[in-house]
Amino acid sequence: MLDEYQTKKEAAKILFTALKYNEAFVAYRDTLDVCNFKDELVTVYSNMAMCSIKVHKYEQALVCVNSALEKSTGSDINPEVMIKLKYRLALCLAHLRDYD
Repeated sequence: MLDEYQTKKEAAKILFTALKYNEAFVAYRDTLDVCNFKDELVTVYSNMAMCSIKVHKYEQALVCVNSALEKSTGSDINPEVMIKLKYRLALCLAHLRDYD
């Protein structure tokens, strides 16, 4: 199952690098089916949020960020991933003009 996760994640990353953000979002979403660990889920949701931010879908990005933050509670998530999540949350809120 881990190999399938890595394969799908890598395919999504290639799409993202090729600036195909909508396709990358779908590919990352398909990766959710094979995630076994919380840190995998958090990373995938974070990547989905970044794809959404790139195409100015801030509401969608906010949903992804909130899903990632929800999954990260009570677990030891890589601090770098948490920093990215909080940055992406701030980006979404700023673009949505939600300053509270």
